[in-house]
Amino acid sequence: MPNTVAFVQINKRVHNVTGVWGPVDAVHQFCEPHYGTTVYLAECYNALSSLWYILLAYRLLYYPKKQQQPSWILRTLTGWLSMIGIGSFLFHGTMRRSMQLLDEGPMMGSIGTALWWKLGLHPSTRRRAAFWRSGMVTANVGIVLLYVGLGSYELFVHGFTSMVVLDTILAYTMKQGDVKLRNQCVATILLARIFWEMENLWCETFPRIWIAHIVWHVASGLAAYYGVLYNASLQSLEDDDRKFKHF
Repeated sequence: MPNTVAFVQINKRVHNVTGVWGPVDAVHQFCEPHYGTTVYLAECYNALSSLWYILLAYRLLYYPKKQQQPSWILRTLTGWLSMIGIGSFLFHGTMRRSMQLLDEGPMMGSIGTALWWKLGLHPSTRRRAAFWRSGMVTANVGIVLLYVGLGSYELFVHGFTSMVVLDTILAYTMKQGDVKLRNQCVATILLARIFWEMENLWCETFPRIWIAHIVWHVASGLAAYYGVLYNASLQSLEDDDRKFKHF
């Protein structure tokens, strides 16, 4: 069994398939049959559904032009979202360990950026923002380095989840920002996580549940989209109460 954090283990599965991109050797392998649809993509539908993140990022690129130039937080989070889409496509398309960090690294970068922004605005942390931001960056980078060194998928999943929970707590204890966007972000990431867990828990029992990972991509993409706009709304309230439309 791969090196793992024993306190909360995540189901492991090994497909033992070699395709056009070489042997499938990702630390965590998903339920979609590898190279079952085309010889060119290890997980065809998971790879194609990853393009959803790029489409949402593209929408965000043109979003603020209707009103004001985009803020740095909007540009940065949009950039992370596009990198998640590219990395996820490459990872699911090859299922190589060498591509895995291209998917998960931008996820850590995105949540780290969102936390950086909120820690500088939240009434409980903004006076010592440098201290709290330094701690957050240390934890974020530390999780990534330990994940790479130990090959522990649990470390990445639970580390990322902890940062999402912290980000949510900060969002719900701030008295600014677009409440509707905040709630949409939280609702869609909760829905996404439910489907992620469904695939992880029931893959061996119900192999066709691999489609749940596509739902994860769609819902988590929407959560990221709403999250980008919510974070931008925090800045918009600082900058003369500019408001952003959303669908």
